[in-house]
Amino acid sequence: TLRVVIVVTGPAVRLMTEQDSVQARKAEYLLKKGISIQVCRHAMQIYGVSENEIWPNVEFVSNGVVALVQLQDEGMAYVKP
Repeated sequence: TLRVVIVVTGPAVRLMTEQDSVQARKAEYLLKKGISIQVCRHAMQIYGVSENEIWPNVEFVSNGVVALVQLQDEGMAYVKP
């Protein structure tokens, strides 16, 4: 089984709001395909984004970098575009 997780950190958290409808539709499609999206709470705090602004059905992690390390420890590969 293929497992794909997108971890969103840094200023990219600002793209995760409902205000960006094009990205929100793309995320909805990915979520329906079984892809997980994890959003870094630390980055949200730094960039002034609250949980209620973020798209529905995403997961929140306290620290995106730590989440990446944990996923790699589980055997996943880190791919950065």
